[in-house]
Amino acid sequence: MSQVPPTGPGGVSGEVRPPAAGEPQFDLVQPDQTWPKVVGITSIVLGSLGLLCNVCGIAGNALSGMAPQQQNQITVSPGPIDYGLMCVGTSLAVLLLTAGVLTNMRREVGRVLHIVYGLLAVPTAIFGTIRSVQMTSDLIAQMQSQSATGPQPPIAAVQGGMYVGICVSVVMGIGWPIFCLVWFLFIKKKGSLAGVRDEQFQA
Repeated sequence: MSQVPPTGPGGVSGEVRPPAAGEPQFDLVQPDQTWPKVVGITSIVLGSLGLLCNVCGIAGNALSGMAPQQQNQITVSPGPIDYGLMCVGTSLAVLLLTAGVLTNMRREVGRVLHIVYGLLAVPTAIFGTIRSVQMTSDLIAQMQSQSATGPQPPIAAVQGGMYVGICVSVVMGIGWPIFCLVWFLFIKKKGSLAGVRDEQFQA
């Protein structure tokens, strides 16, 4: 008994041709290829900004500590806790940057790193906000003390600007980690990146 090899739509074994006019056409369901790139690029941008800000903060505070202090200069010197927070922030920025790159490459480990980042970044941001409020209060107290014996500094304007900066830091420092936790724990669960490949990653 002879066996007829399976034929494709073109009539030749293994050959596939586009459907001719009048033949039924079938739409192939494409996987969701957008969200890994959006989340990955966002994490790369935020991680790069965080890395730059923390490195500049560590270097700036170190250099300012070496400079001679002027008389009646208003300043709040960072302590070991503050340098520790900046070092932790630098590590979290590197972690977020790595997670963004791997997620953009459709690697499942990128999802895991985003979850680890979210779990570590939220308490770090809360503690950093509390410390920023304390340092701002100390600086305002120094300005009020100096205003009794010298020129009146613009306390209200400085205080307002500082608290606006703190609010922006809270939104950026807590908002994205919470999004990562919700997104990767409840929406895109384990295996959500498996099989999702962009054309540039296909052989």
